[in-house]
Amino acid sequence: MIFFLYFFFIFFFLNFMEKEENIYINIYPPSLNYIRNNKKEIYDITNEIKIKTQPEEILNDLSNKYSNNTNLNNLINKFSDKIKIGFQKLISATTTKPNARYHLEKTFQCHELPITKIQFNKKGDKFITSSYDAKAILWDRYKGNAIMEYTSHTNVVNSIKFNNNEDKILTGSFDETAKLYNVSDGKCINTYENNSEVIECIFNNDNSNIATCLMGNCSKVFDTETNKNILNLLGHEKEVIKISYNEDNTKLLTGSYDTTAKIYDSKTGEKIFDLKEHNLEITSCYFRNKDNNYIITTSMDKKCKIWDIRKINNSIKTFTEHNGEILCSNIDNSGKYLVTGGSDSICYLYNLDELKIIKKLEGHLKEIYSLCFDLKSDYILSGSADGNCILFNVQNGKCEEILEGNEGEIISAIFNYNSNDILISNVDNFIKLYTNIIII
Repeated sequence: MIFFLYFFFIFFFLNFMEKEENIYINIYPPSLNYIRNNKKEIYDITNEIKIKTQPEEILNDLSNKYSNNTNLNNLINKFSDKIKIGFQKLISATTTKPNARYHLEKTFQCHELPITKIQFNKKGDKFITSSYDAKAILWDRYKGNAIMEYTSHTNVVNSIKFNNNEDKILTGSFDETAKLYNVSDGKCINTYENNSEVIECIFNNDNSNIATCLMGNCSKVFDTETNKNILNLLGHEKEVIKISYNEDNTKLLTGSYDTTAKIYDSKTGEKIFDLKEHNLEITSCYFRNKDNNYIITTSMDKKCKIWDIRKINNSIKTFTEHNGEILCSNIDNSGKYLVTGGSDSICYLYNLDELKIIKKLEGHLKEIYSLCFDLKSDYILSGSADGNCILFNVQNGKCEEILEGNEGEIISAIFNYNSNDILISNVDNFIKLYTNIIII
């Protein structure tokens, strides 16, 4: 009996593994991609798509081109009809917008009132949205439908975050609470009372704590095990609009409309440093993710400052290229590049290793509200009040593509983890999904 069960388990496991496969078409550059058991094979079809107009012709040319490739020919035989449908979509996309990297795939009518935040999960098959309608909603990226609504708040939901395991969602609201939900069933696990409107809420890097920053001039830290408020971070004189942990969870950084940023000990809540050189409201602040020593702050005073906490008496560099308020900024995954965007409609790209400006990124006509790097730091995605979303090349600073089809101010524009998809939210309460792939 034991032998039979063991044999059955092995048989089931091997057959299950055989089914772990995925096939899709990359729009730019054109290629057929096959993933099986986490191994990826890429078959270039750049030339075929240029000279052929029928899916069958592309498929035949591909088979002839790789005639000695048994894997590919088995793949073609197995998925022939689906591949032809994918090639037809590719032909349509490249005919409409030749050389475009991303194409509009779906439009989601997400909320009754304006959207405040959007975030992909790591896998990229789901994303969450929050809104002035007091809801957060989980969406299926491929089916285009709402999976779950999180509706315990009574006022604007202004902040949303997945935890590391992505089985929970953290929300922050102007109803003076943060809430933790189960992703799967929408159940509210706990409510964190803050006694002031929550502007932002975050997990620390191991999800053991939750931190909130508040309209009430302070920030709070909660223990996710006991759900108790364990720290109150005091010292600001106006709204605290940004909060972040350093990489090893030992420090907390806050930024405020009182023109200052402050560093706190995350265990004791003791204020360690005041960063006081800005003259107007702080608009962003965070630790450089390459190390725990550099801090970046931006402000309505048109300046971006770099700080080294080992030499905290003064900032070590001030960038003054902007002619208007700096409204947004972002740092790439490597910690090498920083990009800022302002009310002057300009983005500036900086090298943080060398503390110097690299490129001036032009193309927008109005304020820039959103900036995002792709995974490999090849591109920057910018969203503006002019209704345009531009893809800038990091190396040469040129506009590679304008994502069309958006109306009204762009609130947020983000890549998914592997940069195949882009989500753009507008003031019209719609979210548009642009993609570089065709799923077969």
